Amino acid sequence: MFEFLSLKKRWSHVESILSLGEKLKLSANSTHLAVTFMDTYALKNPNGFEITGSLLPIVCLLLGAKSIELDNRIPFISKIKKYSESFASVADFKRLEMDLCSVLDWKLQKSTNLDLLEYLLTLGVIFDIDAVQGSSDIEKLAETARRVEREAYFLCNRVIKDTDLLSLDPLILACVSIAFLRKLNWVSPIWNQNLIDITGIDISDFESSLG
Repeated sequence: MFEFLSLKKRWSHVESILSLGEKLKLSANSTHLAVTFMDTYALKNPNGFEITGSLLPIVCLLLGAKSIELDNRIPFISKIKKYSESFASVADFKRLEMDLCSVLDWKLQKSTNLDLLEYLLTLGVIFDIDAVQGSSDIEKLAETARRVEREAYFLCNRVIKDTDLLSLDPLILACVSIAFLRKLNWVSPIWNQNLIDITGIDISDFESSLG
């Protein structure tokens, strides 16, 4: 899927988006949407991906913020230029932003892997039929659920850097993430009937991707 991309360049761009998003105190949803914009742009316009250089991730983040954040949280171009240390002109920003919108067919409300994972987290990923290190203590299960939720964001930031994982079906990728976090936190079984009922996915559908 990403064979034509410079993987090193993509990795660098994703790092730039995550770092700049943190400096600007933007939500994780904005940064993940920015990466989705960048990947879509690169797949549809590989030449544009190569020639836009370091300005592409910055403008993708600006567009992601405009699509997600409240008005008072959207950074001005002058602020994003300062924090990114970009020497591009305002005209360059506007030109690339319009090009991005055109390539994206003005479809700026896209679901990301983070959005899907967050949705599944709201439905529950730790249940009273589970055990943590052999214990089904309710308080221990609740504590584990809170820890899994916190760790999910860290995991998502790692996943978006891995083009092999991103080639998976989004629902399968979300299931892999949840199963991995359950395994990491000593929850057994790794995948239970409740999760099968919620997702429609059996562990046999993704077990080979767990590693």
